[in-house]
Amino acid sequence: MREERCARFKVLEQLVDGQLTVGCSRSVEFPVQEYTGMTADLKQRIADHNSGKSRHTSKFSPWELLCYTAFPSKFTALEFEKYLKSHSGRAFAKKRLTRLDDD
Repeated sequence: MREERCARFKVLEQLVDGQLTVGCSRSVEFPVQEYTGMTADLKQRIADHNSGKSRHTSKFSPWELLCYTAFPSKFTALEFEKYLKSHSGRAFAKKRLTRLDDD
């Protein structure tokens, strides 16, 4: 499992350099808690969440990255983040993006 996470971050560094990403994360300790957000540095954002720098996410750390999408345009990234936070977007993410293999 740890090797798989390391491999994800290596791919992450190559794919999203200089692009905005919208990522979905899940709390390891409280799996019902999920977080969706946009950032220019996804690796740092996950590290910030896990180190307690965010008031909301510090209560449920550690966090694991479930999925992310990179966008060349800030407008498109913001629109996608907004969609994922809507009712239909949460349903889409749950069904298509963040579902665990054993679900």
